[in-house]
Amino acid sequence: MREPIEIFERLITENKDITIISHFNPDGDAVGSIMGMKWFLESIGKKCIPILPNPIPKTIDFLVNGNEILYYTLDRLKVSQALSASELIICLDFNKLSRTEWMEKEIREAKGTKVLIDHHLSPDTEAFDLIISEPGSSSTCELIFKTLMETSFTKGDVLNLPHKARISLATGLITDTNNFSNSLSSYTFIMASELLKSGIDFNYITDMVQKRFSQERIRLMGHLMSETMIVYKEIRGACTILTKQDKARYSFRDGDSEGFVNIPLTIEDVDVSGFFSESDGFVKVSLRSKNQFSANRFANQYFNGGGHEKAAGGRLFIPIGEVPEYFQKSLEQFLHNEKAQQ
Repeated sequence: MREPIEIFERLITENKDITIISHFNPDGDAVGSIMGMKWFLESIGKKCIPILPNPIPKTIDFLVNGNEILYYTLDRLKVSQALSASELIICLDFNKLSRTEWMEKEIREAKGTKVLIDHHLSPDTEAFDLIISEPGSSSTCELIFKTLMETSFTKGDVLNLPHKARISLATGLITDTNNFSNSLSSYTFIMASELLKSGIDFNYITDMVQKRFSQERIRLMGHLMSETMIVYKEIRGACTILTKQDKARYSFRDGDSEGFVNIPLTIEDVDVSGFFSESDGFVKVSLRSKNQFSANRFANQYFNGGGHEKAAGGRLFIPIGEVPEYFQKSLEQFLHNEKAQQ
């Protein structure tokens, strides 16, 4: 990675107006990435604007103060102006520009140099001028931390990262590993150790991310696990459905279903969990797996998506009522094909 990091450092040095972008429906790693990068760049005297396609969930709003992020859905004109003026566009935590939804066309047409830093599989090499990619990293925040520690700006000293940058990067690390329970690398713990030694309070971050939910969210979780979760014991799968009706009943807010997909994986007979959320015009798909099951291949072949080996997502364009049967048949076919290839 030495050469890409050197190029990245040169690009930061040479360019003044920088935009930082992450994906639609931002999670902890997305917001941690753009805010961590923002605080770092501002600490070395750069002007930078973080941009997201749509607003962040309440669970990670503690990383943002006021109007530090531009949202495309709320202020398209300002986002367009920022992209047009940007000399350097840093894209974080997505592997394809399509993950920015409505912003994709404007990013493609922007004249600024485009850099991707990401940990997802199969980045779109044609869309970016420089790619720093490491699918083995637990999170994009981990990869950003590793990258910045290799630059002359920090000289390998974590204290040369601003305190706010360290909090942001730690948040992405915690959320994308599900509080250090999956997607771990050896460097994950090196990073965590360095951040802890620097004074970052992981208990505070965990409390902010995981212990500020509404009672409606807890009741929704109980309803979904009790009334909508289906376990297919013979094929070791579980399917959970969140309808628009349930969203209205439980005053659903963006981010309220975060982590629900992981719950069925605690069942001994389940190797893959699918969580399906009804939206306008499509069904959002979240997949998580354990043991030898590839959530990435399953998402790619049947759910118009992809991601990591054990954590992936996608979309379905069928009525929500047809999802359980589709999930069951897809899983049966996937397992049959996987067995035939062995």
